[in-house]
Amino acid sequence: MAGGKLTKVVLDSDVIIHFIKGNCLNILPKILPSYSFILLDIVYYCKENNITYFTTMDFLYQAMKSNVMTEKECDEFIAEVTSKGSKLPVTKMNEFTPRLIL
Repeated sequence: MAGGKLTKVVLDSDVIIHFIKGNCLNILPKILPSYSFILLDIVYYCKENNITYFTTMDFLYQAMKSNVMTEKECDEFIAEVTSKGSKLPVTKMNEFTPRLIL
């Protein structure tokens, strides 16, 4: 919750794909237990409907802040996912600046 208000969160399919490639799909519910649904291209839809969306990096940041994953584990995840052909905006967690914090 942000500011006492329940935040609706939508997952992009890239998040699922990245967590599969990073061998961490099983921890998504531990990071954010109440995610809603999956859409292929959510950015426009979410902006038009005032819905908060989480990227893969947002999930990693939340995982690190809630002690589900260490910074080292996040860095290893990023390396694993990018080695399998996916693109992420950074190569290390300390390079990432979150756009929202729950």
